[in-house]
Amino acid sequence: MTSGTTCNSCIVVVADYTTEFQAWQKVERQRRQTTSSDHLFPIPYRRVDIYPGFRSLTQSADTGCALCASIKSRLEAVIHERGSPVSLNGKPVQIVLKAFFNIDHESIANSIVISYVWEDPISSKACRAMFSFAICSNARKNS
Repeated sequence: MTSGTTCNSCIVVVADYTTEFQAWQKVERQRRQTTSSDHLFPIPYRRVDIYPGFRSLTQSADTGCALCASIKSRLEAVIHERGSPVSLNGKPVQIVLKAFFNIDHESIANSIVISYVWEDPISSKACRAMFSFAICSNARKNS
């Protein structure tokens, strides 16, 4: 992988979702008539990694995936701001990452929302959080 490329896990983020988005829009328009919408278009990005360290994201970033580097950097900053998901016993925690596009005025906006979920080892409860960041529209168009 060369600098500025996208790894196999992130390729789904830069794919063209025009057809899928149009079908999703129809369903969302009907749903919004009865419920409020969160305006998140799901994409098939799912990644499992371990905190602390995020070895998988780190390896992909180190081999040139700019999106992995951005996700890892933002995830670490958010965890630092909100508090560590590591339990009192200090054991590493498995974190599941999923991605969505923010929807802005009926089109896919140039930002991505990453949802991350982990299980608290002490309480065995699932914990969830989200963050978003801007992505380059050219990255999606040129792949």
